[in-house]
Amino acid sequence: MKPFGIPKRFNRYAEMLEDDEIDAIHINMPIPLHASQSIEALRAGKHAACTVPMATNLEALKAIVRAQQESGRKCMMMETVVYSREFLYVQDLYRSGKMGRLQFLRGAHQQEMASGSPFPSLMGPPKRSSLPSYVEPVPEAARPWGTGSCDK
Repeated sequence: MKPFGIPKRFNRYAEMLEDDEIDAIHINMPIPLHASQSIEALRAGKHAACTVPMATNLEALKAIVRAQQESGRKCMMMETVVYSREFLYVQDLYRSGKMGRLQFLRGAHQQEMASGSPFPSLMGPPKRSSLPSYVEPVPEAARPWGTGSCDK
C-alpha cells in the first residue's frame, strides 16, 4: 500500500485513462485543460466530473456533449466545495449557540486567477474589468505562492 492508502498513482493522464479499474475521473486541472481532458475521459469510457468552468467556448461545450452522447457515460460539472470542514465547524458553532446571536453576515467566494497565481502562463493576463467593483485582487504580500512565474 502506498502512502495515504492510495494503491495506484499515475504520471500521465493517458496512462490513467487506460486503466480498466478506473470508471470515473474528477478533472481538477488548470482551466485550459478542462474541455480536452473531459472529452478524453469520455472517449476512454470513463465518467467525467470537471471543476468549473467545463469549457471556455461554445464549440468546446458542444464537443463535450457529443463525446458524452457517443460514450453513454455521465459527465458533470463540479462546483467548489460548499460543505468543507471549515464551513461545518462554523455552522456547528452557530447552531450550538457559541457564536451568540448573529447581527450581520456577509460571505464571498474569491478565486484569484490573475497573473501572479500559481499558473500565470495558463491563466493569461489579468482581466481587471471582469472583477466586480467590490473585489480587489490579492495583494502581492498576501499571496502564499509568491509573485514569481512557475514556468521559469
